[in-house]
Amino acid sequence: MGVSGFLPATAAVEAATAFAAAFPGFARVGKPDRCFLGTVIAGRPVVLELRRDALGWWASDHDLAAALLNLGGPYPFPDWLRDPRRATDPGVRLWERYWGVRPVRFLAAFEGLAWTVLAQQVTMRFAASLKRGLAEALGPVVPTPLGPLALFPEPAAILGLDAAGWRQLHISRSKAAYLRELAQRFVAGEPDLPDETAAARAQLEGWRGFGPWSAAYALLRVYGHPDALPAEDAGLRRAIRRLYGLERVDAAAVERAAAVWAPFRGYFAFYAWMENRRLAGDMLVTAD
Repeated sequence: MGVSGFLPATAAVEAATAFAAAFPGFARVGKPDRCFLGTVIAGRPVVLELRRDALGWWASDHDLAAALLNLGGPYPFPDWLRDPRRATDPGVRLWERYWGVRPVRFLAAFEGLAWTVLAQQVTMRFAASLKRGLAEALGPVVPTPLGPLALFPEPAAILGLDAAGWRQLHISRSKAAYLRELAQRFVAGEPDLPDETAAARAQLEGWRGFGPWSAAYALLRVYGHPDALPAEDAGLRRAIRRLYGLERVDAAAVERAAAVWAPFRGYFAFYAWMENRRLAGDMLVTAD
């Protein structure tokens, strides 16, 4: 199955595929042209192989790749960008560069929500090390042609970790408490969220450990809400400041800048993050 066949044949597609391998689930990469991405869905370990050849990226499972790349989610028609308000907005450059790329989703809600907690107020690199530590300590291990792959643990395994275990994994007491409470919710049955973004965000913000940033990020990356805008995100503020030539950017300024991109403000945020990574040279393939 050709992943690139779903989207415009641009380098941005390959960059998004690389981005997918870096965050949701766990990836074992042999070379830049092959990796195995693993996660746990409904209690069952699932592994997706991604491979690149001269024709583009290919995946071992059509439906799993489509879900990972959020290809069933809503997306605007090209005429949407031609609206004068959008066509003249500095943010249109991001849409033109990454057109067709959807925010990559976590396939397992518990893993995605746990990642949201781990990523709070730390660098992505450090958060990834915490997530990897949990997987190696508690998660199931599956074989791949490139070697064993440790997956994120099930909620019940999280509940079995004692205070000494959390300390050994370098996870703070507050985050440990949030993760335990999150695991308890899932052991009782995966929570249902409202379909409407504002209502779903309000419900998430009622959970311990989920403030405005965490709720919006989870809705975008876990539940696929295209208009969920994490306005408090430092990387998004940095991108807005650069893109719009502003001196100071707070959450209100992000809201104002992103307003024209409703009901796809979350996609705008995702493109801003991708642009930050591109400018930092932190993509396997840079966008055109």
